[in-house]
Amino acid sequence: MSKATLTIDGGRLTVSGVLDFESVPDLDKQGEHWLASSAPAQCELDLAAVTYSSSVGIALVLGWLRAAARAHKTLAVKNIPADMRALARVGGLDAVLTG
Repeated sequence: MSKATLTIDGGRLTVSGVLDFESVPDLDKQGEHWLASSAPAQCELDLAAVTYSSSVGIALVLGWLRAAARAHKTLAVKNIPADMRALARVGGLDAVLTG
C-alpha cells in the first residue's frame, strides 16, 4: 500500500509521500472537508514533500482547486514536483496548476 499524508497547519495543506490510486482517495476526502469547512479564504497547498505522483495526483490537485472555488476560497499550489509538472504539461494543465 502506498503511503501519503496530509498535514493541515493554519492555512496550509502539506502533502507528503506517494500520490497514486491507493493513497489519493483518503487524502481527497480530508482535503475536500477542510476546504469546505475550516480553511481560510486564502490557503496554500504545499507539494514539496511529494516523492512521486501519478496522474491521479494531478486529478487530486484539480479537484481541490474546484472545491476551493466552490467554497469561494483561493488555493495557491506551491512547490509542484518535477514529475507532476511533466504530467501537467503533457495534459495541457500546467497553466492551471501554476495559476
